[in-house]
Order: sequence, then structure tokens, then C-alpha cells
Amino acid sequence: MEDLTFAAKYWFSPNMLKYASTEDMEHHLKEFACGRGDEEFIRKLLSRNSAMHKFVSYIAAKNQRNVFDREVLEAYFYGNTLLENTNTEEMKQLIQDNFGLDREMTALLLEHFPDSAVPTHNFHIFHLHCATKGLLHPLTNIDKARIAVGKVQSVFENELEVSYEPLVYHEKGIIRTLPKKSIAITFIPDMLPEVKKDDRVTFRWNFALDIVEESLADHITLQTKKLVEQFNAHYRK
Repeated sequence: MEDLTFAAKYWFSPNMLKYASTEDMEHHLKEFACGRGDEEFIRKLLSRNSAMHKFVSYIAAKNQRNVFDREVLEAYFYGNTLLENTNTEEMKQLIQDNFGLDREMTALLLEHFPDSAVPTHNFHIFHLHCATKGLLHPLTNIDKARIAVGKVQSVFENELEVSYEPLVYHEKGIIRTLPKKSIAITFIPDMLPEVKKDDRVTFRWNFALDIVEESLADHITLQTKKLVEQFNAHYRK
């Protein structure tokens, strides 16, 4: 089933930093994520050229689903069984043909392509940063750009204090997990009106995206750990 509200929430945070926008998309995505706005307009906005849309479209095509089907979106942002119908060689072809990067960047991404790649957001972030050694975005952004999950410690007017396990880029493509710590992240009350202490929330760029069940939070954490192990094994070869 199509879920444009879910899509708007997860597209919104990078556009706050203007990483994924060709014009000011922030207002429209925010309004729709808060339950206000026109579906057709948002569908067109979300369909604009971006790495996220290309990967989501690929997952949808391989599973004969709508691009904004909730399970397709969850496959990209969280990881689920729809990814079983994707494969590494097709992902390489997608990057080579459709990402619009210059020849040098494309060559780096294809040269350092881990086995058993999956078209998820966190895979894309880890691969982009590790393969290019931060040429496109600073390596310190690995932790901020990924989909992370944290436990709410306190709720303030426009901020949440959450505890989570940070990631850090060490050297030569190696990613390390650090001990849990607490940080302040921004949230929009109209977007998450029911958030409370002890909830699990997804976030990136220090912005709260959604409240998730504990089982899903554990799944996201496990998938992240598997990706870290996969990339570390690849770069230790």
C-alpha cells in the first residue's frame, strides 16, 4: 500500500541541509509529513532525480510494486525480504548508468563494491563514504547520514535526548562502533505528536524521523551491525 507520509518523513531530513534538493523542498515535505498538503504534488516532488528514488525504484521494479509502497520504502530504509530479489551486478549497473557522477567517482564506487551488496540507505551511505574516502562528503558524516535508532531519554519542546551507538570512520575504510552515548536531536511536534520517554525513534542528521516498535529498532540495529562487518571484511582484504 502506498505511504507518501512515510516517504516524506524520510526524504525530509536531508533536504533540511539541501543535500537532496534542486530547490526548496523543505516546506512541502514538512507540511505533508505533518498531515497537510497535496498527494499528487508530493508524489511528483519525491519522484525527482535522487539516489534514494533510484534505489527505491529499483526495489519496486524487482518486486512488481509501486515505488512508494510501504514495504518497498521499508526495504530501502530498514531492510526486509524484498531485497532478496535484487542483486549486486544490477546495483553496479544502476550506479554506472544512472547516478550522474563523474567518471572518477563512478570508477571508485565500482572498484570498491562489496560482495552481497543490498540497495539500502545505509549501504549506500557506507559505500559512498568509504569508497571515495570522503571526496563527496566528509567521512565524519557516516554516522549522521545513516538511518540510526535511539531510545528517548527526555522530551523537550523541539528536542529529544536519545541514547544510541555512534559509528565512526577509523581508517582504510574501517568503521567502528562506539559505546552508547546520549545526544540531543531535533523533532517536529506535529510530525511526532505522541513521542514519549522510552520510545524508540529513527533519526538521521540529528533529526527524528519516526517512532518504531522495539522489534523494528532491534532489526535496524542488527542490519547496521551486519553492514559494518561486511564493509570491514571487504576493506581488510
